[in-house]
Amino acid sequence: MENKKGKKEKKPLEDGNIIKNKDFYLYQNYEDIKRWNSYFIQVTSVLELKPKSVLEIGKGLGFVESYLKSKKINVKTLDINEKLKPDYVGDIRNMPFKKNQYDLVLCCEVLEHIPFSDFRSVLKEIYRITKKYCVLSLPYHALHFWLAFKLPGIKFKEVIIRIPFFKNKKTKYHYWEMGKLGYGIKKIRKIIKSCKFKILKEKNVPLNERHYFFILEK
Repeated sequence: MENKKGKKEKKPLEDGNIIKNKDFYLYQNYEDIKRWNSYFIQVTSVLELKPKSVLEIGKGLGFVESYLKSKKINVKTLDINEKLKPDYVGDIRNMPFKKNQYDLVLCCEVLEHIPFSDFRSVLKEIYRITKKYCVLSLPYHALHFWLAFKLPGIKFKEVIIRIPFFKNKKTKYHYWEMGKLGYGIKKIRKIIKSCKFKILKEKNVPLNERHYFFILEK
């Protein structure tokens, strides 16, 4: 496929090939303060909802799984990469779980790795599997302005202003990202609601403007 300038565009790697890139998807040199802040939002969002059972889609390093288990939550993991040793090896587009099997489904920074045409059907599948909640995060691609402050007697506050880029440049690892042309946040909200989910909250991540959370209820 060629762009308007006649140059060939790089097609995102297929899902099965993405995981073969050990430097990235086996999580070597993968951690930084932004990602740890994202982990913080993941675990606190789950704990606030007080589930007894959780399905984590996309195991990663296993930090979130281990922390939640330390809080006596029954956690199972699903990942396409068997080298990460998840409880279940499989594709999110065809998950082997029963209806209402888990109190909560945690799916963070995963859905951008599948074509956007599958986004709605995967959300419907998550809706089928979860008994009550879903904690979902997606990459948010935008020009941003970030301000954080702490004053005596006032809790930590932050303000993030995002200005979407009106283009959709494909990346090596992501098929799509929220905020790019054709993937505005209003469109994402509309699709989420069309899958019968109620959006309880939306959360920014301190010091990580690229991750954006939706707390969903069935």
